[in-house]
Order: sequence, then structure tokens, then C-alpha cells
Amino acid sequence: MKIEDIKKRIEQKEKQIEKIDRRIKKFEDGKSEKKFWKDQDWLVDRWIRNNPGKTKEDYKTKFYPDYLDRMDSGIKSANRDREEAVAQLEKYQRMLAGEEEKRNTEKIQVIVDFLDKWKEEATAYIENNMEDLNNYYQKNHEYSDYYNHSWGDPDRKEKLKKLDQEEKQLKSLVHPWTKECAKWERTDDVASSNDKVVVNYEKLNEILDKEADDKYWGLVKRIEELAGNIVDARGLEIGPRGNIEGIVVGDKEKVRVETIVAGGWNAGRIVNVKKGPIRHYRTIVNVIHR
Repeated sequence: MKIEDIKKRIEQKEKQIEKIDRRIKKFEDGKSEKKFWKDQDWLVDRWIRNNPGKTKEDYKTKFYPDYLDRMDSGIKSANRDREEAVAQLEKYQRMLAGEEEKRNTEKIQVIVDFLDKWKEEATAYIENNMEDLNNYYQKNHEYSDYYNHSWGDPDRKEKLKKLDQEEKQLKSLVHPWTKECAKWERTDDVASSNDKVVVNYEKLNEILDKEADDKYWGLVKRIEELAGNIVDARGLEIGPRGNIEGIVVGDKEKVRVETIVAGGWNAGRIVNVKKGPIRHYRTIVNVIHR
């Protein structure tokens, strides 16, 4: 989770706790005869009219204990809500401290360079894939137009089926990131079938930066699980195939790191994508036994 998102959650939890504290105070202030009578004023006279011979003191004797119980129950419920909110706030505060520590830690440059190269390749792919998205929207428009204006065509059913298959085929070529970072570019002042989608680079960079950051720390975590705290990563390099490889020295072990181009949904990939041919890597980390 990004630091900015964690800070927003912390702010929301702090506001929630303030609101709960006001609720608790309201219940605590309510535990007085003055508040009781203010709360019950609209009921007392009617109760006395319906119970001849009874007085306000009789009303208090009958209902005041239950009223205090409701106040205590409200305080108890609010305190439970507060404990839960405080626990969540503390969790987010720990997350924030961890993310800020990461941000302040000098990154291993070779991994950064590797992921920067991947981001360049992913950007180029999304740029090309945008044409597939435009083709899909065009076919979608063609399908809708034919569906609405083909009621007299004897071959309507077969043509609709063919258009539907073509539309689904084009849709299958579109990477989820392509659609997520697409924005409409109008050819005129009003929307038309001639409009097309282009890359929203601000959104695309946001996606790729988060992906690269997540995978950077994922790889570091895998190395540290075997090597301990990283002492020397100067043995890492980008090899002739464009993969990270080399030796990392930790305070517990020395490990060999190697990345290989991987297919499928294997665990341990440096670069994980939701779908599509943007290349990704499977990371192998092994202890070097002395």
C-alpha cells in the first residue's frame, strides 16, 4: 500500500475515534437525573395520566434504573468500537513506519535498473496494445449499430454471432492495464464513433511504479529470508540476457540470485502482471554452501 493511502486511512481512523469519543461523552453526561428528566420529559405527563395516583417520583423509581443501564450499555458498546478502531489505527501506523523506513533505505541500484528497463518494455507494450483496445471498441460499436438496424436482414442471427465472436476475440487481446490507463481523445467537440482511446501516461506510470516498487521489495524480502540482512549486493549484475544474476552477501548466509524468463502463474516472479505477454521473471535464490 502506498504511503499516501496509509496516511489517508490513519486520518480516517483518527476521525472515527474522535467521533466515538464524543459518543462516549454523550452517554457519560447522560448519567444524571437532569439528563434523565430532559430525555423523558415528553413521556412523564402521559404516563401519569395513564396511571392515576402516580407521581414523577414513581416514574423515576420505575424507569431511572433502566435509563442508567441504557447509558452504561451505550458506553460499553462505544468502548468496544473504540478498542477496535485504535487497534486498526495502530496497525496502519506500523505499516506507515515500515513503508517510510523502506523509502529512506537506499535501494540496490541494479534491481532498480532492471525494473526501470521492464517499465520501458511494459510502456511500449501498452502503447501498442492500445490499438487492440480501439479495434475492440470499434467492433463493439459495429455490433451495436448492426443489432439496432438489422431487423429485416434474413441473415441477422448468423451475422450477429460472427460479430460477437470477433468482438470477444478482440477483447481477449486487451491487457487490463491498457483499459485502466486509457483515456478518450475526441476528434470533434462531441462524442462520435471516430473518437479513439490513447494512453493516459500519468495513470500508466502510477500502475508501473507501484508494480515495480512492490516487486523490488518482494525480491529483497526473498533474498533476506535466506541471507539475513543484506550486507553486500555489489555481486549482483544484469547479465547478457537482461536478467539479474549474481551473489548477495547477508549477515547470515551468502546466496546466489538468478532470474529466468517464466511463463504461467509461477510464484516468486519479480514482475507479476494480471494478464498478457508483458514479460516477467521467475526468481531463484539459493544459499551458497561453503
